[in-house]
Amino acid sequence: SINGGFKSSLCYVTTAVCRSMNKPDDCYELTMLREYRDKYLSGTEDGKAVVEEYYDIAPTIVKRIDKQKNAEDIYLHIWEQYIHPCVNLIEQDQKEECRKLYTEMIHHLENQYLYS
Repeated sequence: SINGGFKSSLCYVTTAVCRSMNKPDDCYELTMLREYRDKYLSGTEDGKAVVEEYYDIAPTIVKRIDKQKNAEDIYLHIWEQYIHPCVNLIEQDQKEECRKLYTEMIHHLENQYLYS
């Protein structure tokens, strides 16, 4: 189960991005995105599919980014392109738009770090 065990406490890519920016594990953005995942995404079929896909691939993506010489730049780009805009969308109660953007991020990172 996504909500059980170790998976419920982690947002792999977002955690790695925030860590690279010296943000604590309980920072505003991580807390908001975890709540969004647990209360919104996990409550819809499309959202559950996004979360399940994410947990299948995200740990490997983070490991591969971490091996890059420019990992901090990559994480900053992810922040600017996806994480920060998602937080803004959630704040504006545009949860479905956030799901679309986060899904785009997953597919982009998947293509770049798993299949390249």
